[in-house]
Amino acid sequence: MLNFIFWAIWNSFLVVLAWWLAIFLRKNYFKKWSDLKSREKINFLILFFLWGAFFPNIPYLFTEGRHLIDVCELENSRDILVCMKNSGWSTLFYAYSSLAIIPFVDSLEKISQLLGKIFAGFFQKLFPIIFIPISALGVQIGLVGRFNSWDIFNVKKLLEFISSQPFIFQDWLITTFGLYVVFYVVVILRDRFWLKISRDFNP
Repeated sequence: MLNFIFWAIWNSFLVVLAWWLAIFLRKNYFKKWSDLKSREKINFLILFFLWGAFFPNIPYLFTEGRHLIDVCELENSRDILVCMKNSGWSTLFYAYSSLAIIPFVDSLEKISQLLGKIFAGFFQKLFPIIFIPISALGVQIGLVGRFNSWDIFNVKKLLEFISSQPFIFQDWLITTFGLYVVFYVVVILRDRFWLKISRDFNP
């Protein structure tokens, strides 16, 4: 359990780092590309690349529930494997995983808004559609291959790993679908909720 606590702290730090990068980029580079100075353009590209490399650590948190296997003592009950001991940990694991929802949606929205401002408005709608599958691949690479964000520079090793995994395409599709559901359901519910509140306070 101490091992889990250590990695939970480390993973939380990576989540906060990716979220902070999105907030920093949105705050400091929210301009048209033509209005950015040469140094600003270089800094933006570097920070945007770093954000892209670290962002999959946020949805990676959704997979933390799998650690329940480490603490459960599984027994067969009516032909179903049941966690007979330490089942209470399930609430903790899934509550911890759910903490990723806000930084996941907020980071992606902030970067989408930023790209819409810098380049063209349609990027704000298009970017989540394109980047969620990329981040889903990052989650799978980290989950199965135990790669880190900085391993993105080892392209040969990444490609060798991807080509050696027979189920990675299937798992990637499932992860992508799950992340689409989380992002768009939260956005739709939030927008409708705030629209209702605004109508109630501004009849």
